[in-house]
Amino acid sequence: MSNNTPRIKFNYKVWLETENGEGIFGYGQMRLLKALEESGTLKTASNETGLNFKKSWAKLKEVEQLLGFKIIRTRKENDHKFTKLTEEGKLLIKSIEDFAVTYEKLIDQACTEATATLNHKMSELKN
Repeated sequence: MSNNTPRIKFNYKVWLETENGEGIFGYGQMRLLKALEESGTLKTASNETGLNFKKSWAKLKEVEQLLGFKIIRTRKENDHKFTKLTEEGKLLIKSIEDFAVTYEKLIDQACTEATATLNHKMSELKN
């Protein structure tokens, strides 16, 4: 392969989707929920993850609607609004993390092998 040709690689992401392929929950929402769990407020979690507060709120409500259960619970205390994960929200995060741990090495190996094969074949075509 020539020096000016960028090497390419296979990669992957894990997300939840409906049976008809509509995306429900991915890494952006996962990062947001983990930050929310630590901070206790959606505003702080949104800021920490670089996401817009209103869009974050709307997306989490959309996720809840698509999933059919609540993943966050909000309470007001002394003029402050606190948001916590529900047990279902915690289970959702744990399930995705468990899935990632189980399959990450296998998928990484498959991506590495596919990338090596592709780059080798691309290099042969250039010669």
